[in-house]
Amino acid sequence: MNLDLISQLNNISGDLVAKVDFVILLLLLFGLALYTIFAFLVLKQVRILNKSITTARGELLNTLALTHLFATLALLVTNILLLILN
Repeated sequence: MNLDLISQLNNISGDLVAKVDFVILLLLLFGLALYTIFAFLVLKQVRILNKSITTARGELLNTLALTHLFATLALLVTNILLLILN
């Protein structure tokens, strides 16, 4: 009788942990999506800056901002695919 109660409690706590893990995963994906929007805004601001102020390193800054955006997009897509596949 005592072992049945313990196994039932383990099942309940296991389900709760799985739900909490899923909620945390969704929050992290939401944060990563917001960060991807931030990366897009950084790229836009760098392009506006390069139009306003012409410098020798303007193209380098634009390339870095574009690389940053692609890296965040790749990270977001990879995490979404891992969520779907698991």
